Amino acid sequence: MISTSRIEQLTQKLKDQGDVSLEEVNEIFPFMKSLLKVVSTPRLQSKFWELPLLEFKGWLALEDWYRTVTRKIEAGQSGNFIFSILFVYEPPSFHDRMKALYETLKKYGKPEDRIMAIWTNEKAFSLFPKCLANLFRWDEYEKMYALQSDRAGFLRYPHVEDGKVYTLWQFLYEVSLSPLLTLPGDFAFLTSSSLFANASTIPFALEYLKRKTCYMTIAEVNTSDEDRTTVFVDKKHLSMARIALSVPFEDIVKNALAQKIVDRDLVKELLNSDKETEWFLDINLINAGIKYIEEAVKIKMEWEATQEEVEESNEWLEEIR
Repeated sequence: MISTSRIEQLTQKLKDQGDVSLEEVNEIFPFMKSLLKVVSTPRLQSKFWELPLLEFKGWLALEDWYRTVTRKIEAGQSGNFIFSILFVYEPPSFHDRMKALYETLKKYGKPEDRIMAIWTNEKAFSLFPKCLANLFRWDEYEKMYALQSDRAGFLRYPHVEDGKVYTLWQFLYEVSLSPLLTLPGDFAFLTSSSLFANASTIPFALEYLKRKTCYMTIAEVNTSDEDRTTVFVDKKHLSMARIALSVPFEDIVKNALAQKIVDRDLVKELLNSDKETEWFLDINLINAGIKYIEEAVKIKMEWEATQEEVEESNEWLEEIR
């Protein structure tokens, strides 16, 4: 266990030099996690003064460390010190003591330092180097691979494989994944096991893209009380993705009505509802909606390809005249 004097030494280094090494911050973070376990015992959840002496002194030293980290973030700085931040929600007494730091990270922290979770489909997951793939687990609920971290900055935390350093941040660029849209953190996604979704095109389009592209979602904390999620797809499918999102929700629902998948009463409710309202959607409606989007994308992309050919032909005719 790291000593109080060592924490004080590293805090002074952070104040004087602006950062510490990765090895040094990895002395602090495990102690923070062990301290959380001690504080989480029912007897100590709100009684920090009753901590064992070594842990209590260590906590006092950590408070100075995290005050320094807070000031660095507020000044727009980032570095290895970010990796010392443990996201804590329980017990409330512990969370409250870290609240100022969390609020500062949300408001002033760099986007890559605020990431909390990543979900990726199998196509994107297959591109990960082993050292990054090992960080994920299969999420049966979402039918995706998931990485949920309690450590700030994990998107740029370095991992070594065969002498080469990899980060998740670098991976996004190397495989040409691009942000498509940002959604509130509580936005409901369609899954085969959960059929609750918002009454809009978005969940249908995202499920379609999840099946057809290299697809990833990244959740981050921000200045509101809710988290937010950014959807990424590979660059070569960006045009297809935008077409999918532009398909009118009314057309999706009316197509389901024509196929007698839904009745007129449900159509009326879906089209007149607040888009934030969640609905329990029949699996047949989900599949019909995805198929409709697929056909709409195909028609639109074929039309755009034809238009491009016509424009190129016109340019060629102008050149030879």
